[in-house]
Amino acid sequence: MAAGDLATAVSQVTRAASRDEARPILTGVLLEISREGVTIVATDSYRLSVRELSATADAEARALVPERALSEFGRVAAGEEKGEAELFVDQSQVAFKAGPMTLTSRLIEGEFPNYRQLLPDRYESRLTASRQQLLDAVRRVGLLARESSPVKMEFNALGVRLSSSSPDLGGAVEVVEATYEGDDLMAAFNPQYLVDGLTAATGEQVKVEVRDGLKPGVIKGEGEDFVYLVMPVRLPAPVG
Repeated sequence: MAAGDLATAVSQVTRAASRDEARPILTGVLLEISREGVTIVATDSYRLSVRELSATADAEARALVPERALSEFGRVAAGEEKGEAELFVDQSQVAFKAGPMTLTSRLIEGEFPNYRQLLPDRYESRLTASRQQLLDAVRRVGLLARESSPVKMEFNALGVRLSSSSPDLGGAVEVVEATYEGDDLMAAFNPQYLVDGLTAATGEQVKVEVRDGLKPGVIKGEGEDFVYLVMPVRLPAPVG
């Protein structure tokens, strides 16, 4: 596969891998290899990142690779942007080769979650916005989202209204003008998870697909090869 493409894919996906060593399977990144390409997947159970990558292979395989090893090789592959990267898999190890460097790592034992059943096949509502404008707005509003409090996103015909509040610091509100298709609705998300997804997406425009405040939202860049799914934060029911 192209080394530069692999480096980009690794940087997009690995941010969703878990850092909790108590759940070792989720600290890994799944590589699904077919004769047409590679699918790279990571999840920490709160968000899911999937990237399809064109490649040629002489067999099919699945490998659960430690995130740290894959990220390290991604940095190496970035330095060989115009070259090719090779991947070798056996039952217990994986080896990556780019330029003069070969990196070998053990595989993580265990069954990775069935991520395909988590990907929704349809959405009723879709926001199309400037990726940078939405990213900047989430960062600003998220400054007041302390102690795991979420950023609320209110979708309507004019775009999206973002808000957050802190009992000690006050509140923040920002409106991003965008194209929205669907009924008015509100959903709340962890701001850092939103930042990660919007940063990983590529292109000037980004799509945010939602169904309601209880089902996952999906972030896509300009292209269908990268999907970032994030679970919403349940808001307390209004009193009375």
